[in-house]
Amino acid sequence: MAQNTLVENSIGIGRQFVRAFDQCVPVELAFWYADEEDQPLLYIHTKRVSSGNRDVAIGEILRVASAVGLDPFQVRLVDWSDSILRNAMTALKEHESSLPIRLVGKSFAGFSINDFYFYKVPGDLTMPATGVDALHAIIDEEAAFFEREGKYPIKMRLPVLMAYDLAKCGRDVLGEMSGRIFKDGINVLEREGFHGMKVEIVRNRDAVLEFE
Repeated sequence: MAQNTLVENSIGIGRQFVRAFDQCVPVELAFWYADEEDQPLLYIHTKRVSSGNRDVAIGEILRVASAVGLDPFQVRLVDWSDSILRNAMTALKEHESSLPIRLVGKSFAGFSINDFYFYKVPGDLTMPATGVDALHAIIDEEAAFFEREGKYPIKMRLPVLMAYDLAKCGRDVLGEMSGRIFKDGINVLEREGFHGMKVEIVRNRDAVLEFE
């Protein structure tokens, strides 16, 4: 990697952009990342942007970037489905420092990074659970139940928040059930069962996953 991938000018302009954009769209995470081809991009994540208002946010990016002199094509608006965002969070978890944070030429959790420069990070560094995370947790706990009890569970007491996480899974994971959940909600899990088990959704935010 070239030593001047993120020159001070880019870092300064990026800081101006993040501050200005944050005034109109609250920013959760903002960082430069230089890939293996030395192409630095400024990644922005905000909870306020969804598929329904993404075009509006992109319009704001164009406006703010123009105002501070940043090439708007260097800005990437990303959500948790983007692997670079998860890699960035993994790097942060393994590196304690005050902002701004710069990580150059390091390796974290099996992936290599060239150059990260963080302006803003979430306070708790917690990534939201995905549907696949919830599914893996269910399978792992089901296996633990079998190992402990010597039999398959017939009923699952599913915490409501985990049920909502599971509902994030698409057709490639849940098959046709995903469409029914999208239409009728998580009650489909109680009506149809899941993974060969009856399901009781425990509507308590402090509930834990249990099997019988």
